[in-house]
Amino acid sequence: MVASLLEWRDWLEELAERFEGLAPPTGANAEDRSWHLERAATRLVRVVMDRTGAECGWYGLCHTVLAWFLSSKGVEAHDAKDAVDTAIGGRFKSWTAPSRTSSTRWERTSPQM
Repeated sequence: MVASLLEWRDWLEELAERFEGLAPPTGANAEDRSWHLERAATRLVRVVMDRTGAECGWYGLCHTVLAWFLSSKGVEAHDAKDAVDTAIGGRFKSWTAPSRTSSTRWERTSPQM
C-alpha cells in the first residue's frame, strides 16, 4: 500500500511540474495562450496515454488531468470540466490511442485565461 501511495505522489508531483512548464506565460495575448493550451493538451494527453498504456478507461484519467491543468491556471472547476467535456468528451476509447485531431478540437474550445 505504501508503494502505491508513493507512486501516486510521484505522479502528482510530475503533473505539477508539467503544469508549470506548459502554462502560458503571464501577459500572453489570446493567440499565444491558445497555442500554449493546445500544446499543453497534446502533451498531457500523451503523458496520460503513456502512463496508462491507453488501457481500459485511460480517457477518464485524461479528462481529470486536463481539468486539473485548467484549474491550476485559474479556470473555475466547473468551467474547466465543461471545456474538457466539450473538447474531448466521447472522443477517446479504451485500448485505443487518440487521433491527431484531438488537439485541434481542444484549441477551438479551450477557455480563455
